[in-house]
Amino acid sequence: MHARIRSSSVLSVDVSWREKVLTSRLIFLIALAFLWSASAIAGTQKPDKSSESPKQQVLSLSGTDRGKHVSTKVGQEIIVTLQTVGPGQYETPRVSSSSVRFEGSYFPKEQIPAGPRQVYRFISAAVGEAKIEIPHSQGMTAYQITVQVKQN
Repeated sequence: MHARIRSSSVLSVDVSWREKVLTSRLIFLIALAFLWSASAIAGTQKPDKSSESPKQQVLSLSGTDRGKHVSTKVGQEIIVTLQTVGPGQYETPRVSSSSVRFEGSYFPKEQIPAGPRQVYRFISAAVGEAKIEIPHSQGMTAYQITVQVKQN
């Protein structure tokens, strides 16, 4: 008889422990689902347009735009992506006026074996005109564009 009581008390502890584990897992999953749905809702809410400054389009240029005259607005970003086929690479750009400011350059992670691809970033800083020239290390024709910066 003593063994029976003992075995039923072990059984009741086992069932109680399982119920607690299942209950805590259920509570965790419900909380996780609630947080996930709340973050999804927050991500789809539209911001108040009145407090937001208008975002300007990025002007994206490539090697095919060599020699062109382009127009931007003050504060607009200019991205120039250049590809070298063969040896060498493009070097530090020269900008003719303070209307356009060189912000930096980098080599994108994705490259092809033919030669390096480089990205140059500029900002249209003030009303005026600037000539951008990006020389090549192997004497190839430099990349040149003329940027006319206008008031917003």
